[in-house]
Amino acid sequence: MLDLFIPQVDQNKLHHNFIEITKDPQPYARELLNSWTDGFIDRDNKFVKEFQTTFNSSFWELYLFNVFKQYGFQIDFTKAMPDFVITNPYEVCVEAVISNNAYNASPEYERDINPNNIPNLEMIVHTATVRLANAIISKYRDKYLKTYSKEDYVKGKPFILAVAPFEQPYFWEQTSQAIMHVLYGLKGFEYTDPNNKILPNVKRSIMDPFIEKDNSSEIPLGFFSNNQMEEISAIIFSNVATFGKIRALTKDKAPREMIFSFTKYNEKGFRPIQGSLPKKYYSEKLDSGLAIYLNPFAKYSLSENFLNHFPTVCSFDYSCNLPIGDSKNEELLKRMVNVINII
Repeated sequence: MLDLFIPQVDQNKLHHNFIEITKDPQPYARELLNSWTDGFIDRDNKFVKEFQTTFNSSFWELYLFNVFKQYGFQIDFTKAMPDFVITNPYEVCVEAVISNNAYNASPEYERDINPNNIPNLEMIVHTATVRLANAIISKYRDKYLKTYSKEDYVKGKPFILAVAPFEQPYFWEQTSQAIMHVLYGLKGFEYTDPNNKILPNVKRSIMDPFIEKDNSSEIPLGFFSNNQMEEISAIIFSNVATFGKIRALTKDKAPREMIFSFTKYNEKGFRPIQGSLPKKYYSEKLDSGLAIYLNPFAKYSLSENFLNHFPTVCSFDYSCNLPIGDSKNEELLKRMVNVINII
């Protein structure tokens, strides 16, 4: 196993999130993270340094590795790229990517707890949509088309981009809204009858072909609405694969309380399940909150057995302009952790 916490760089080069973990007097989070490296191969001998200096991208990659390991996927680490060449029981290639904050915008860890300063949901989703779109376009054009697609072990196989958002404070609030906007052009729903009266049992998709950036330039959306990205079979996505996941999974016995505020999918109604629980009553799985979004125009489709591993599978039916898919009841949509130190 790797030891992620032996310093590789000077203190002033360490990422904020890494510093916060090392400051914790209790070892549980560090122990769990180190255990996640069991079986992980550091192919270019710089993973630990990147984990300490950039953190989020390395955390996401390590998280994905452990999910795939739990699913029983065998990974060929002899291939330098993409991040995961799965060889058994399926042949699938996966590249990890995150969305970061824009230049001069606040990073995800700069959060103001004053409720008057928290951006509203519309602003959060707008920012997430722009940053996710940029990240996916960049990885597809600059990496897949120019490099990965030319490798023999990639040709003729499903290719997945695994995307995690870290583009702003409170990024987890976006749930699936931004990624659905990016991939399918779906901005939301209206519940109306033909006379425009609000009714809860009639829904119409609101489609949006582009989004406007702050500089008034437009980014086209709906990457999976036609064959423009037919080589990308799907997007794996999670807005809760964060340090909160570590908090939820550790057997922490520290002298403090952790309150988990959560929103979960409710298969029995329109309103989600919401609540807050102390750590001793709260639980989630490693892959809670993980979803896979399918490309209806994919050149290479994924097998049903592969998809059955994921707690949420989504796609879109353009014949009726409605999303389709399935999610387990009480599947995690978003989660926030408040830590209360007890003196």
